[in-house]
Amino acid sequence: MARKRRTTLSANQLVAHNLRRAREERHWTQEQAAEKLEPYLGARWSKASFSAAETSVTSGRVREFTANDLLAFATVFEQPLEFFFVPPEGIDNVTTGGSVSLEPAQVGRVMAAPDVRRLAQIGQMLDAVAEQFRRDALGGGDRLTTALLAGDPART
Repeated sequence: MARKRRTTLSANQLVAHNLRRAREERHWTQEQAAEKLEPYLGARWSKASFSAAETSVTSGRVREFTANDLLAFATVFEQPLEFFFVPPEGIDNVTTGGSVSLEPAQVGRVMAAPDVRRLAQIGQMLDAVAEQFRRDALGGGDRLTTALLAGDPART
């Protein structure tokens, strides 16, 4: 029985793959994407530059993306930064330039790490809603219920 060949991409190749995916999901040409990225990148990529960036997934010449590039991509394509690091189907390992490779599940755990500050804010909002609900329930008021049913959180 033949052993399955392991497929590995670098983190930069993941970004290249997902750059193309983001562009295609928007139904933009490379020229359209380059135009929208220009104000954020400080220069307009030529069609050849854009193509080279996207095809660095499979070519021998891998584009090195910067943090500035990633922030521009996330802004223009309206995607979270994590989007650009999602491995495509069939990838067994992701390399980061060091001697250790990550499995897709490990990459997923890094991306799924909760933003503790945001979770704390959500908790505070839930506490405030619960407190208002208790006050309304004890006081006989139904302000919270009315506001929630009306879909107007400002009225709570």
